[in-house]
Amino acid sequence: MIASVGLIPEVNALSNSNKKRATRRHTRRASMSIPRGFLVYGSLSYMKENAKSGIELMDEIESNTGWRPSPGSIYPLLKRLRNKGFIQPIESETQGLKQFTLTEQGRQHLDELGKRRDEVRDKYHTIRRLWLKLYGNMSEELYQVTVHFLEVLDQASPKIKENSAMTQNIIDTILDASESILLEINKVEQEVS
Repeated sequence: MIASVGLIPEVNALSNSNKKRATRRHTRRASMSIPRGFLVYGSLSYMKENAKSGIELMDEIESNTGWRPSPGSIYPLLKRLRNKGFIQPIESETQGLKQFTLTEQGRQHLDELGKRRDEVRDKYHTIRRLWLKLYGNMSEELYQVTVHFLEVLDQASPKIKENSAMTQNIIDTILDASESILLEINKVEQEVS
């Protein structure tokens, strides 16, 4: 078993078979977590231009990342950010919807977090290496080419964001290359069978 049952308090009162299931669920949730600090940075970033409610933040994060933070993550975070003076509530046009906007202190904090971009990128590279090399069993040569490709995209992304023609050209190039790779894989699989 990966996680020690004793470290998960709510599991201790369960039967042995239920303990194993609960421990697997806890381990699975922990292994799929988002890097520490992302939720703070993402929430402040999404509130930079427009006020957001907790549900609007969850929707925005999900639509941009594919991951939906739980209410148990968002609402305590909003409370902490408000207590630190980074956000403030504003009147919402929708009754019962509490929206927040960044304060000047919140904008400064967001700028400070943005300066840690390289640190976050380095952690991502480590995770990516583990994934591609360990789980994907990728050769070193293919891994290096993949890293180079992703680094070029990372560098180019802010520069081409506003240029829709260039963005579409890059998308088409990537789709063409992906299709060529899939055709090559299919050809090899047919030769083997």
